[in-house]
Amino acid sequence: MRYLAKAISLWVIFGACGAAINASTTPRNESPKTALLVLDMQEDFLGDQAKMPIKKEQIPAVTAVVNSLIDEFEKDGRQIIYIKSEFPVIALGNKLRHYAAIKGSAGTNIYKKIRISGDVIFSKKTPDAFSNHDFEKYLSANGINRLVITGVFADQCVLDTTLAALDKKYQVTFIRNGVGARSEKDVNKACEKVKQKGGEVVDYQPGIHID
Repeated sequence: MRYLAKAISLWVIFGACGAAINASTTPRNESPKTALLVLDMQEDFLGDQAKMPIKKEQIPAVTAVVNSLIDEFEKDGRQIIYIKSEFPVIALGNKLRHYAAIKGSAGTNIYKKIRISGDVIFSKKTPDAFSNHDFEKYLSANGINRLVITGVFADQCVLDTTLAALDKKYQVTFIRNGVGARSEKDVNKACEKVKQKGGEVVDYQPGIHID
């Protein structure tokens, strides 16, 4: 019962939206592509006034890795996709989330130190980004079959999205030093789960090309 209660609690905190914003589908490209996925790198999770922050010591390093990947993908002309949590004003989990990332609030904005390249941004109100069906339609329309995944929280929204992608037969590269959580232990647990499901886990270093 204790584990069931914990699972229910996590669902309440991150569970319950899915409309695309600033993104549109395009005709299918027949050549498979890799896209960088930047998940929930938002002010309420990383900013100075974050209502539900990851471990503060992780923020500079995770931010630097994500920005380096954004630079690499932009230089190569590859897709960069941003995902944001935007929770309804009235939702069961808002109090447990300390009212973080409420739709329409400044806390939903992409963290100010993260570079925004392009305008492909989708919103969600559940942990799994695939809960927004327009997101998957965009991947399909653009011939994307491989995802390089970064963001927060490593053991919750990032992990749920990664496992969903693997279930849907996408190739996945999970960037170990490009994800954050409340603790290093949580990050490590997420990495182990990704490996168990067949995903690739790597540490990114600037100058090393991620296919």
